[in-house]
Amino acid sequence: KVAPFLRFDADPYPAVVDGNVVWILDAFTTTDRYPYAQKANVSQLTAGSGLNASFNYVRNSVKVIVDAYTGVTRFFVVDDKDPIAKAYRSAFPNLFEPRSQVDKLYPGLRAHFRYPEDMFRIQSSMYAQYHVSTARQLFNKNDRWDISKDPGSVVAGDNASTGGQAARMPAYYLLAQLPGSDKQRFSVQRHAAMPLEGRGVLAEWDSVRGRLKVSGAMKVPFAIRALLAKLMSLAESQIEVIENDAGGGFGARGEFYPEDFLIPFAACKLARPVKWIEDRREHLMATSHSREVTCELEIACMRDGTILALRGQAWSDMGAYIRPNAVTAPRNLAQMITGPYHVPNLRMAVNLMLTSKTPSASYRGPGRFEADFFRERLFDIAANELGMDRVEFRRRNLVGSSAMPYRLAAVEPFGGSGEFDSGAIRLQRR
Repeated sequence: KVAPFLRFDADPYPAVVDGNVVWILDAFTTTDRYPYAQKANVSQLTAGSGLNASFNYVRNSVKVIVDAYTGVTRFFVVDDKDPIAKAYRSAFPNLFEPRSQVDKLYPGLRAHFRYPEDMFRIQSSMYAQYHVSTARQLFNKNDRWDISKDPGSVVAGDNASTGGQAARMPAYYLLAQLPGSDKQRFSVQRHAAMPLEGRGVLAEWDSVRGRLKVSGAMKVPFAIRALLAKLMSLAESQIEVIENDAGGGFGARGEFYPEDFLIPFAACKLARPVKWIEDRREHLMATSHSREVTCELEIACMRDGTILALRGQAWSDMGAYIRPNAVTAPRNLAQMITGPYHVPNLRMAVNLMLTSKTPSASYRGPGRFEADFFRERLFDIAANELGMDRVEFRRRNLVGSSAMPYRLAAVEPFGGSGEFDSGAIRLQRR
């Protein structure tokens, strides 16, 4: 085993440099004897993680580069301030190489270096407790953070009632760039709302008074009443829609679902009350999903960091068909991509793709979440290439008070064409 005194990440990743494929492996320096330091919580790491050990100090100070063709392996110390890495480098001077050698031997490789996910998991667990600013908050634990749990997974901690402990939500951001391309490519995974209570509809038809009463956990009762009136040939004054306690809405309830029509229709047809309650499996399969988007962005800047233009294209997976409120997220993505910054020239195209998945629609700041990630990550990359501080880059481009009221980019009406092949439909928004 090479360098057994280091711990290694379980997920090496490839990169292409000058036409050659190399593998990048994150290596960690650790110790369990660092003075006045707390033992790290490794309960959320995978079984294959090299950090599954007892330690109270860890740094990702070494990057290991392996040539995929020759197998030549090099160890580069990328954190010169790590005292443990300094000690190892003194003990094994022929093994470790300085950070400056990375650019000489592998030009452009450092742009592929990533932040190890296992390192992030450990730090986020620690920061959840120690982000507070007063001793009282730390002692009372009244501002302790937690990371959302993934309801579909189980890790260690089995018990009789649940059969296990849900794992933390995995990272859902992807960054990619094709060789020779200046476009940055980002992706956000598909989300499901998962409210505490599923959807439900209760409908009662009063044939004597000619009135329909509909109750349920609905976010948009007036819109539902208006649509029901049209679909059932009734006046809106004949329909009463009552919104009950929602148990969490998260935007997914802001739709007119098939059940919102079928249950009232059945109640009128049968002349008796009809109730439908969604179970968790139905929720995962049928209630709107959101945010599965891939985006390519390009930015033009002056040398001082002033933004001149932003151009991009996104592909949004809309699922099997378009829900009534489905276009809100892709529209917001196009219009909000500039955020609070002055971008004098913008062209953003969003392509809506129909697939075999559950339909997508609104969910917690639809479109804004995706736009914020795409834009802010692009700005980090731009600031790094310009050699600027990331905060200064943003400050330089913020919309000032003198520019208020500031108009957002205009969204062109839907147009273009639909392309049909093998039953799939791709709609293009121009």
